[in-house]
Amino acid sequence: MYSALTAVILVLHLLFILWIVLGVTVTRRRPLLRWLHISSLFWGILIEVLPWTCPLTWAENWLETRAGIAPYQGGFLLHYLDALVYPNIPPALLTCLGVTICVVNLGIYVFRFQRREITRLSGVRVLVTQIALTQETSAASAANSYGVAEGMESIVTGKGTRFHCSICPQKKAD
Repeated sequence: MYSALTAVILVLHLLFILWIVLGVTVTRRRPLLRWLHISSLFWGILIEVLPWTCPLTWAENWLETRAGIAPYQGGFLLHYLDALVYPNIPPALLTCLGVTICVVNLGIYVFRFQRREITRLSGVRVLVTQIALTQETSAASAANSYGVAEGMESIVTGKGTRFHCSICPQKKAD
């Protein structure tokens, strides 16, 4: 019984590691998964850097003890990578690798967020320009009448011109 539960915990551990490494590929346009993955990345960094024991490692070791199997010492990655792939891998190298994977994933999220903000601001600029054209007014007054936040008007209208945005430059109208 305990041996079977140990195997379940092992599979959960492997799935969590795959989630950390590859989760960024399935989180686009899924905000709940995105925030779950970002939280998991921070958790992964903390577990690798701080002297904490992962709850899954603790549960696996506890179940192995109950099953009469000698539990392994150290972290999950070190134990299984040392046994299966890289004999005598230095723990510091493994920690650096794990943290690097997490930081690269977080960098991808930062890039996506910045790109989304630029796209959002570009969409506001297009909307204000369309309103200005349909009402035959300036983009600045359209921005003001439709509640574009103060300070945003100059980003949207680009110093009084109708088709220019300081973030997403386009050709100016005559």
